[in-house]
Amino acid sequence: MRKPSSSAFKNSQITALAQPSLTDEQRPSAGKAAGESLSYLAVGLLAGAGVSSLVAGTAASLAAYFARQVVMPARFRVPDTEILAVIDAADGLQEIVLGATENTTVPGTYGLWFNAGEGFAQVGEILEYEPGDGTVTRRLNKVYMGDLKQAVNGYWTGSLRPTPEDMGLDYEEHRVPVEGGDAPAWYFPAAE
Repeated sequence: MRKPSSSAFKNSQITALAQPSLTDEQRPSAGKAAGESLSYLAVGLLAGAGVSSLVAGTAASLAAYFARQVVMPARFRVPDTEILAVIDAADGLQEIVLGATENTTVPGTYGLWFNAGEGFAQVGEILEYEPGDGTVTRRLNKVYMGDLKQAVNGYWTGSLRPTPEDMGLDYEEHRVPVEGGDAPAWYFPAAE
């Protein structure tokens, strides 16, 4: 291994000595760097807290909305049953063709509200179900009110009659106190 010459060593010392030295004001201070780090940390914490608050607020609002929908259903039901046709059948009875849904394809007797709740019909047995066409034809037992032939949609219900009078039974009307006011109720005394 070759030993450096003394002239090379002297030149490197001279170069180092010839570089200007920094004043105290020009030297980066440890305190200044620490202060900048703290301010960046504070900004990061505030931004994180703001984003967390926004996410928590949004989640709470969505939870309240969906809880309200479960506890207090909409006052007006959305007509989700498509009424395609009302047919006068050869046997003198009527039939109704509906869009096939999970509800309209279940056997049994059901009610159908239409025209924004102004009309009501009782729908009976399934006569024909065409899954490929997405239609179901059912017996139309009775139209209690409204013009079903003019309706284009409605909503399915388990109620078979629109009012207690339509059941042909004696009953008494009552008002039941509930949160926010009174609710209608009907009492049907037992037959004697």
